Amino acid sequence: MHANDIVRTLRRLEDAFKADPQWLDQVLRDAGIDPLTTDNWQPFVSEDHYGLMERVRQILYSIGTLTWQ
Repeated sequence: MHANDIVRTLRRLEDAFKADPQWLDQVLRDAGIDPLTTDNWQPFVSEDHYGLMERVRQILYSIGTLTWQ
């Protein structure tokens, strides 16, 4: 069930990007992160969570957990 939740979350994220490419900028601002035009956001996965990592500034924006709770 948790794997299905992760897949649904990733699909919603993909849909949001397709509907509004600037969507992430607003999400980051809401989280207190100032988006820059030079940012290089990449998918990030660790042992216990997943999200987006800005490679130059080393900022992690966590989207969800991979551990079963």
